[in-house]
Amino acid sequence: MTDLFEIISLKTQQLKIVEEKVRRSTKHHGSSPTIFQFEELAKIAEKTEDNAIVFKCLWVRLNRKKRKYRTILRSLELIEFMMINSKDTLISQVDIFRPKIKKLASFKFVHHKKDKGKNVREKAAHILKLIQNPTLLRQKRDEVKLERTKLETVKRNDKELRKRKNNKKFYKSKRRRSTNSSFDDPDLITNTLESKTFKVDNASHKKDQTKKISKLHTQEIVKNEYDDFNPLLEKQNILNSNN
Repeated sequence: MTDLFEIISLKTQQLKIVEEKVRRSTKHHGSSPTIFQFEELAKIAEKTEDNAIVFKCLWVRLNRKKRKYRTILRSLELIEFMMINSKDTLISQVDIFRPKIKKLASFKFVHHKKDKGKNVREKAAHILKLIQNPTLLRQKRDEVKLERTKLETVKRNDKELRKRKNNKKFYKSKRRRSTNSSFDDPDLITNTLESKTFKVDNASHKKDQTKKISKLHTQEIVKNEYDDFNPLLEKQNILNSNN
């Protein structure tokens, strides 16, 4: 029993969602519906479980009062869109609207001395022509399909082109980073030269220090040897004097 209530609840919720989408796409006030709204509703209508909801809502919208002429016109536009862009199965189902569309082909509504029913009459007449002439409808469907294919090809090529450009920029910047050595920067050149000069000066200083130490060491050895030799020399001098 709980499962049944859940199913009914989900169906009711889905019914409200679809009805709201149809209302938004065919509302009298506000901006015109977008192509994305029509595409979404066309996909919903292709589903078996939601098909009846969409068509029921459209039937109600087509029977609105004349002062809601924009709602009627936008409902007709949605029907035309589904006939040209949706699956073939929807074409036969649209035939249920034929009696109502015939009446709308003579729709009249004047507001502030302006004919507000002209667009409704023209759209209804055009849909009737498509319903009665399958060849014309097929031609329209093929044209739309070809245009969609071209658009998809352009989008795909544009996407690939942007990807290539991004890759090219990436490799260029990578190559530039790799070719730019430290000697390209004047500050780095100065620091490098100073470092090398310091190393050379330091090495020569160490060499001079080593020479000085070696010289001092040699002098010290000679002095020590001379000191050792000096008493003997004195002794020899004494002996020589005695003789």
